[in-house]
Amino acid sequence: MTWKDRLQDASFRGVPFKVEEESAGTGRRVETHEYPNRDKPYIRREN
Repeated sequence: MTWKDRLQDASFRGVPFKVEEESAGTGRRVETHEYPNRDKPYIRREN
């Protein structure tokens, strides 16, 4: 099977295109804040 055979039809807002995979990776946003005279950073997580 060639790479062209693995392409799948997809669309976004009515615009058609081809994709190889249908999954998308997701994750959390993490901000690390470091302050003077502190041993541990403050980590803020957003959903």
